[in-house]
Amino acid sequence: KSYPKAVIHSFDKKALKQVHKLEPAIPLMQLISFDEGEEAELSADKLKELLTYASGIDVSYEALTPSFVNTMHDEGLAVYAYTVNDAEAALRLKAMGVNGIHTDEPDILDE
Repeated sequence: KSYPKAVIHSFDKKALKQVHKLEPAIPLMQLISFDEGEEAELSADKLKELLTYASGIDVSYEALTPSFVNTMHDEGLAVYAYTVNDAEAALRLKAMGVNGIHTDEPDILDE
């Protein structure tokens, strides 16, 4: 499997749309935050808009649910989780099917 040389992750939807307009081949990940205790959820309109420019989404890991991950995958979006610094959470997210995690501690799963 080949991987892209660069992937752009940003909270700035406008910037991601500009990059997509200039070079649609670059994978773009929309960062999305949810309030503490809130489960990840996107309206049909927001999902439809995301599909016009994003290859995937980055979501605060505490908000992710298996149902949300499955729905995003069914729509063709990759799902990444941020910022995961706990091995137990990383393993739970792996079981959920996320495409990857962002961490400040890359050795959390070395044990």
